[in-house]
Amino acid sequence: MIHQVVDKFIVELQVQLDQKGVSLEVSQEARNWLAEKGYDRAMGARPMARVIQDNLKKPLANELLFGSLVDGGQVTVALDKEKNELTYGFQSAQKHKAEAAH
Repeated sequence: MIHQVVDKFIVELQVQLDQKGVSLEVSQEARNWLAEKGYDRAMGARPMARVIQDNLKKPLANELLFGSLVDGGQVTVALDKEKNELTYGFQSAQKHKAEAAH
């Protein structure tokens, strides 16, 4: 059930990113990490919104406003198992188009 909540938040974020020409790919390991961090035995899935805000939306905001995603692009979110934290790969729309042309 908690994984469905994670997927719901990711779909909502993707809808917002679609308007800016950005695609989002979140690995299954990263989704599992978000589910684990966003679930509290006493509170259920209520902390999930904050976990998504802090670990997906905030890291993307700077790239969307000033970085490689200003003109669209692709974001890949994965889990660094050694550090137990999410990692982010940003690819601008221009670079993505150039690689697709080859």
